[in-house]
Amino acid sequence: MTEKNGRYYDAVKALTARLVQINSVSPNVAGENACAAEIHGALAERGLSPAYWALADGRNIVWAMVEGRALPPDADQVPTVILLGHLDVAGVQDYGAGVDPFDPQALQDALLAQYEKNPTTDDECLRDAASGQWMFGRGAFDMKSGVAAQIAVMEALAEARDSLPGNVLMVATPDEEVESAGTMVAVERLVELRAARRLDYVGVINSDYTAPREPGDEQRYIYRGTIGKMLCCFYVRGCETHVGEAFRGLDANLIASYLIQETNLNTALCDEADGEITVPPLTQKQRDFKARYDAQTPISALVHCSCLVHSWTPQDVLVRMVALAQRALSRANHRRIVQWTAYAARQHSATPIDDLGGRVWTYQQLHEAVTEKMGRAPLERALEERAFGYVQKARRLLARLSPEEQDFLIDHGQLVGIDSRERSLTIVKALVEIASREGVFDPRKPAVLVYFAPPYFPPIRGDSDSRLNRAIAAEVDSGRYGDIQFQGFYPYVSDISYVKVDDAVYQSLPVLKKNFPLWRDGDDQVREELRGDYFTVPFDLIRELDCDVANIGPWGKEAHGKGERVYMPYAFETAPALIHNVILRVLIDHN
Repeated sequence: MTEKNGRYYDAVKALTARLVQINSVSPNVAGENACAAEIHGALAERGLSPAYWALADGRNIVWAMVEGRALPPDADQVPTVILLGHLDVAGVQDYGAGVDPFDPQALQDALLAQYEKNPTTDDECLRDAASGQWMFGRGAFDMKSGVAAQIAVMEALAEARDSLPGNVLMVATPDEEVESAGTMVAVERLVELRAARRLDYVGVINSDYTAPREPGDEQRYIYRGTIGKMLCCFYVRGCETHVGEAFRGLDANLIASYLIQETNLNTALCDEADGEITVPPLTQKQRDFKARYDAQTPISALVHCSCLVHSWTPQDVLVRMVALAQRALSRANHRRIVQWTAYAARQHSATPIDDLGGRVWTYQQLHEAVTEKMGRAPLERALEERAFGYVQKARRLLARLSPEEQDFLIDHGQLVGIDSRERSLTIVKALVEIASREGVFDPRKPAVLVYFAPPYFPPIRGDSDSRLNRAIAAEVDSGRYGDIQFQGFYPYVSDISYVKVDDAVYQSLPVLKKNFPLWRDGDDQVREELRGDYFTVPFDLIRELDCDVANIGPWGKEAHGKGERVYMPYAFETAPALIHNVILRVLIDHN
């Protein structure tokens, strides 16, 4: 099923190249909408009737439905399979100047020219280019080839709608690479559409990328659930000092460095469930907040680390991160004392220094302590005034610049305005300032404040006995598609996190929300002009939607890298054929 002369190959290849040529790096209204329009056009060309759902910022979701005509006459609801995909792509800074990451043919030609200069190279990327089996370009792998496969499947199903015993609904969303804002809106629209059209959603097939799990891995994978991801944040306060009095204070960056050591690649933070294990955390950001040079040490710093989960709840993650923060703070204090002892000996001094101590706070602990002092409503007003006053001022200043100038400053500076992690940080800083003023937080002592920031991807433990996953297992077991492993957790995070919620996650939401500075639910009291600046996941709607999930997507290499490429025989023929036949099995089984 990986031959180039199959039913789907040529069409999916052409569609993929067509979509890759559009720069839809997220977030960008014009770029993402251009890709949405191209998908809309491709669906319309195939006789479907696509439409848009709009986000508040003007970005569009594309959707279309093939309505089967072979339903039982007494059917109260119409069984419907959802095909889910995203149309945005990751950034392209890694490609460098003089390279067009959105031109698959130019990238192929450039790589082939390099290979021909050294045909004995060990460079895997160049050897793949020489094979002629791969398409290169940003989004070719993640996941425009998956969207192209879905479009081709929709065309095939539309041609056979007279014998189709149910519906197939395709949804292509923006913003998956940032905060999944498109899927958050799509969830609400899907719930509304189900009621309006009497649909019974029997499963969601996502077609995001799949990749080798280790060097040399040629295995193909399908998944019936998905990994979760939490962005764990540490706001660090040190004790500032002059560089000539190194031991008088404690450098915030020293504490941050120990936080990175405690979290980065720490295999104790690998969550194992159902025989599968997550990869350990990585640092996603580290910086201090010293804007200009002088001889003072930085007073504060920030560390972000990812934490991937299968079964751990937000409470489980928070407990672990607090313990590691306490260990990092203790190690920084210990290093200061040990190094002073060695330094003092060389100075022929026996004068000891005290441990500076300090404390690790969760955001919830500090917020509740300040609330006791000044009351919840006054605190929330003060946080909004301080934090969002700064955000709004930054936006007003940015608005005076051209889009190109804005992008330059956002890429090369440390600006807020569009980034919810930065908005989270402004709230944390404001809380610490207020807590210091109220006597709750001692600014003379080192401290670490642990909190969560967007995005939040909850894990889903797939049900191997669901109709969808039984159908997939039967197709895979048929042997028609080669050797494919059907595993539990999609390992790269995806939008299917938002179409079902496991009970353990739902029950732990209070802890998550109380330690998530930017989180506000729809019924929370906030100033209307600021509502779009907050973050939420519509868990009650997701619980109502409650769809079984699977990921059947293209296979390739180096997603988000400058060597991003998709293996064409599998992505353009095997994957769409498998998706098509799974849909037929699901709908037939349902009836």
